[in-house]
Amino acid sequence: MTPSVPLPPPAIRRVITGHTPAGKATVVEDKVTTMQKFGDKPDAALFTTLYRSDDLKPSNDGEYVESTKQDLIGEEGSTFRAWDMAPHSISPFHRTISLDYAIVVKGSIVCELDDGKRVSLSAGDVLVQRGTIHAWHNETDEWTRVFFTMIASKPVEIDGKKLPTEFKESSK
Repeated sequence: MTPSVPLPPPAIRRVITGHTPAGKATVVEDKVTTMQKFGDKPDAALFTTLYRSDDLKPSNDGEYVESTKQDLIGEEGSTFRAWDMAPHSISPFHRTISLDYAIVVKGSIVCELDDGKRVSLSAGDVLVQRGTIHAWHNETDEWTRVFFTMIASKPVEIDGKKLPTEFKESSK
């Protein structure tokens, strides 16, 4: 008998509210999202942008316009993202110019920093990522799901040098 491969978490249903022309609250979208691969590896993490605003103070006026660009983060505004990692997978090391709030909702995951520090997070744990370069490791036999709110920030500056958005392969 071949071992069973765990299935990824179920698709995420996204409900977005807005207003009618008369100013009444209404549901403007109710649909299941589609996940995309983060990288080229067969076991690459899956992600979807659940909502994005390119303004620091977004407007809730007017008609809803799809705002789920899949690039990581704009120079302004915020992004709300879901991240699913397959069992025994590793993301590239990366840094975004953002302040990220992460909430682990399923499974467990290890955040590795480029100084070698590793922090294990389980369902219910949160992490505040402040523009540091990091990689994610799912070292378990189950899928992991993490939700992120990413807010555009000023780049980290060390000795007069601004640290850029960066991607590089993990050392493991």
